[in-house]
Amino acid sequence: MGAQGSLPTCCCVADFGSQYQVTNFFEGEIPSGIGNLKKFEVFRAGRNKNLKDSIPKEIGNCNELQNLYLYQNSISSPIPRQVGQPSKPQSLLLWQNSLVGTIPDELGNCRELIVVDLLENLLTCSIPSNIGKLSKFQELQLRVNHLSGTIPVEILNCTEFTHLKIDNHTLSGEIPINVGKLKSLTIFFTWQNMLTGNIPDSLS
Repeated sequence: MGAQGSLPTCCCVADFGSQYQVTNFFEGEIPSGIGNLKKFEVFRAGRNKNLKDSIPKEIGNCNELQNLYLYQNSISSPIPRQVGQPSKPQSLLLWQNSLVGTIPDELGNCRELIVVDLLENLLTCSIPSNIGKLSKFQELQLRVNHLSGTIPVEILNCTEFTHLKIDNHTLSGEIPINVGKLKSLTIFFTWQNMLTGNIPDSLS
């Protein structure tokens, strides 16, 4: 049997190191002291079904954070806007939680961001248009939430897109006409929405 109980606060001292990984039977909440980890690059705490409550806003103090992996937990809060404050995030994997609210606009400030996976949460918002600022962005996974609004035309600025999965929502309007000109795009899921209009010729 793996380790159990709450996440140890010993991981929240300034010289702890650059990585922390737990995939066991931890429960409770992520300690706010994580904000003390100024040199933290990777925080991986996936598959802890009793790890719940919220993502602490203090995570915005982790200036070197590159990869945040909190998938398959029971986190039931909004995504704090502070996740977009560190300048270096590359991967944000929060799939299969119970996250509510919106996708923070601040993610548009994370110029190194490559992957955002928010699959199977309870988000109720539109797709933020400022993702078009992310020139290195490759994968956006938003399947099975409660998104509405339109597909922002600004996604066409993400020329490195390979995966765009936005099915199972109530998205409306038309698919941006030039989406097929994203040369690296290999997966584009839009089914089970309320989209109208024609399939763009650029996808043929």
